[in-house]
Amino acid sequence: MKHRLLTVLALLLLILSVASAQTGVTFYEGSWADALATARQQRKLIFVDAYTTWCGPCKMMNRNTFPDEAVGELFNQNFVNVKLDMEKGEGLTFASRYAVNAYPTMLFINHKGEVVHKILGYRAPKELLKEARVALSPENSIDALELAFQQGTTDRDTLLMIAMTWHDKEDRRAYDAGDRFFKTISNDKELLQSDNWKAIEALTYDLNSREYQYLLAKQKKFIKKYGYQPVLDKIYSLLKKAALSSAIMRNNKAYDQALQIANTQIKDDGRTAIRLQMTYTEAAKDWDGYAARSAEYFDRFIITQPKELSNAASLFYLHVANEEMLEKALGWTRQSIALENAGYNNLIQAQLLGKLSRKGEALKQAYRAKALLEQEEADLREVNALIEKLQ
Repeated sequence: MKHRLLTVLALLLLILSVASAQTGVTFYEGSWADALATARQQRKLIFVDAYTTWCGPCKMMNRNTFPDEAVGELFNQNFVNVKLDMEKGEGLTFASRYAVNAYPTMLFINHKGEVVHKILGYRAPKELLKEARVALSPENSIDALELAFQQGTTDRDTLLMIAMTWHDKEDRRAYDAGDRFFKTISNDKELLQSDNWKAIEALTYDLNSREYQYLLAKQKKFIKKYGYQPVLDKIYSLLKKAALSSAIMRNNKAYDQALQIANTQIKDDGRTAIRLQMTYTEAAKDWDGYAARSAEYFDRFIITQPKELSNAASLFYLHVANEEMLEKALGWTRQSIALENAGYNNLIQAQLLGKLSRKGEALKQAYRAKALLEQEEADLREVNALIEKLQ
């Protein structure tokens, strides 16, 4: 009898331990209309995790953030939590209505379907909790933030919140708020802090700004803290913007400055400088210059992005006549297909073969491209037109 009692107690303890281990965010299983009705009935906001199945940061949220006990406690008490795949079902309509084009996008929405707060990208548990409290706090509503900005607030946290909120809403006033925010930082070393790095990533737009110049000067420290690719992507984004602006305005001052930065302050064996020249010559429609810079770029560097290879090859197909250069572009499509065997790059290869008067090879490749595009449920008009032309 005593042994049986001990066994029952052990089972009860096991059940309790399993129940207590079931922490983290519980996501609503019903339709979007049902979620809105539930939010109205329970007087709660809806938290939406807008994700895709292939998104790496989305998977990290599922692995690291949503199972967190503190996150689960706050979110389950205060929100109707919804997960929507942006590439199927109701997610397609949701993505269109709320202009979701980056993943993960996380939105806090009231029962009327209005966005109260929006955030982009991966958030660790503490960061997501902070964002949730912003959404729940009446004084941090969008209307209250706009009023604080109009009244000239100089509070650093408030300005950052305003700037990031407007940035997430793609409101150009974000840059004005960002300028005011950066002026509250008196010590340059503070720019290395996590929140300030996020502000630099989102809000810095001027090559001559203090924060951009500090990022250039201390790029090794930023890379050590935040990773090579994010830091170089930010540095390059402003250089690219300057190159595009110069080509459009036909004024090379900003481009010359950007190219000087790329050549002297970015230690990557000239890769950024050549990419910048490619960007400029493409925007200026200098196709001879674009062809020369592209050939140099793809000859010198290892490329691991299939679309980078195929996009350049496509521009060669459209704008370059030199057969030697077209043969180079054909090689890029082979590399692209080796990295990702898809309809788009097989089609570009077929187009290049046709332009090189290798019609038999081009027709076979066009049919391969069509088969892949059919599997991908993609638009077939371009490949059908090519097949008709080659036959």
